[in-house]
Amino acid sequence: MKAGILTWHDVLNYGSAFQAYALQEVLKENGADAEILSHDRKLPDYYSNKLPIKSIKGVLCWLRNQTPARVKYRKETKTKSESFIKFQSEYLNVKNHYSNTDADVVYIGSDQIFDINGLYYPFQFGGDISCDKINTYAPSFGETTYEKLEQSPYFAEISENIKKLNVVNARDENTKNILEKILKRDIDIVLDPTLLYSFEKEKAMWNKRLVKEKYCLIYSWGGLTVTPEFAECCKKFAKQNNLKLVSVGERRPWCDIQFASASPIEFFELFMHADMVLTNMFHGTCFSILMGRPFYSFVMPHNENKLGGLLKFLGLESQIVKGCENLKMEIPNIDYAVVNPTLQEKREISKANLIIGLN
Repeated sequence: MKAGILTWHDVLNYGSAFQAYALQEVLKENGADAEILSHDRKLPDYYSNKLPIKSIKGVLCWLRNQTPARVKYRKETKTKSESFIKFQSEYLNVKNHYSNTDADVVYIGSDQIFDINGLYYPFQFGGDISCDKINTYAPSFGETTYEKLEQSPYFAEISENIKKLNVVNARDENTKNILEKILKRDIDIVLDPTLLYSFEKEKAMWNKRLVKEKYCLIYSWGGLTVTPEFAECCKKFAKQNNLKLVSVGERRPWCDIQFASASPIEFFELFMHADMVLTNMFHGTCFSILMGRPFYSFVMPHNENKLGGLLKFLGLESQIVKGCENLKMEIPNIDYAVVNPTLQEKREISKANLIIGLN
């Protein structure tokens, strides 16, 4: 059977790349000929900071972009982008467009494929896909709540497309609640593909230790994690535990070692060998668990649904940090002998939910 995957696979984001890869590999393990479907999504306007050079704001924007820090940032982003393109070319089987696929079944998911903040395309919910059998696997509405969805001019269209889906599940409680309100029936929560897939062969292939010293890996974005308070509490944690601070995915001047333009494989290797992880990212948490690393996850209002929900789903509420003042200064002793059986149980349930759609 040929299975197509429709997701945000081409974003400059480690989690997006790996969740697409993981779902592809799990489908292959279960006998499907899996491929990633291409699409023509355009980023919303707020991703661009370009202004007409003739305007005063445009001139000021241009001048700011000529500072050494901005020039360095652009070079690092270019290097990072090139490594993502290389990873996608080598490891993602991207083939036909969703509108002319010959797949027997199409899976929509995972990640925030249902999020309509700033963008909306019918194909996000199964519209315009040239396949009669369309399932979901671990989709997320992200920060889109039911109330926001109801206010959308596309609410009726989205609801009708969701009702046409064959197998429906969710990655988090918010998505589950939205789908249950639309479908008037119970919806299962399943694991993100990065936790569904074990990555055993990849752990053997991508195993280079990139940092010789013991280190605490910092992988974060936005909110509390861009404040001076966050930097200070991380530095205090590292000093007390005799660890180097290593930044991945972004340049953080207060870290000892920078991997701002790390490739997806380098990202994987940094998590694999980390002595500690401090993150506020969903997939940063997933990879900490996958690699059996000690970690704390900073859960904030904007990611409570997906990140807080994941940790509660796996019985890891003790790793939630709500603010810098709540960060314990000792490396936590996470009993993965207890966590892994729970993870395996969730894997079996999630895999059954996935492969029923192949029948």
